[in-house]
Amino acid sequence: MVIWLKWLIEKIIILLQGVKIRQNNAILYEKQIRIVYFIFLDRVWVWIKSANTWNEAGIFG
Repeated sequence: MVIWLKWLIEKIIILLQGVKIRQNNAILYEKQIRIVYFIFLDRVWVWIKSANTWNEAGIFG
């Protein structure tokens, strides 16, 4: 959980830096967001599926 969350934050930082570098290339940036968003949803789904209960998933503490 913590490891992939760190990974996700790093990817978001890279994407945010990409905004500054490639403001003219909006199409490429859009594709990158879609890819990261898809990976994020996939990880969340695996994480939820692998937890036996919502409580074990840490959602309610």
